[in-house]
Amino acid sequence: MTDKIMTDKIGQLFKKYGIKSITMDDIARELGMSKKTLYQLVSEKNELVDIVLTSEFHYFKEKLQKIKNKSHDAVLQLININALLYEFLCEFSQAANYDLQKYHPAIYDRIHEDYVTMFLTVIHENLVKGKSEKVFRIELDENIISKLLLSRIEQIQNSKIFKPEEFKSPRFVQEICRYHLHGIINKQGEKLLKKYNYEIENISKPEAI
Repeated sequence: MTDKIMTDKIGQLFKKYGIKSITMDDIARELGMSKKTLYQLVSEKNELVDIVLTSEFHYFKEKLQKIKNKSHDAVLQLININALLYEFLCEFSQAANYDLQKYHPAIYDRIHEDYVTMFLTVIHENLVKGKSEKVFRIELDENIISKLLLSRIEQIQNSKIFKPEEFKSPRFVQEICRYHLHGIINKQGEKLLKKYNYEIENISKPEAI
């Protein structure tokens, strides 16, 4: 099964109702096919879960690559990375994540590691880029800072302090973006940050990426 429309439909079911509660009958019905036809495409539900989550991972990976290719400088690039993080947080489902960890742990471990590696790499590269462009503070340790930013995002997802509707709001990600940038930019970077205020304010819109 490689059709993205099909995997997106199944993914939306998982995010809305959780993974465990969705049966192969539900999935076949959503796709407008018989269960027999569905089993000709996949051998079991575990395989289907793997396909759906892998497809979603490649979607975010492709968008990150586009951000790297089109951003004029490190400050704008980081704003666009945060815009993608906003989209990622909005797609996050606590119910599906719980089911994934409990009933599909091998898939969870692999996908989680893939996401961590992907975001760590792009944030690390962004910090190196910003230092080379002389817009980020030269004394920054990009290994520590990239892990710090990503760990904050992970902790927020599992936090009892922030409600899901809070960390999924545009304002939340805008503040995270500003907070992070103010901690790493120098005087030259401050000029760019002022220049890109509109992009930060519109961080939740698709055209921000």
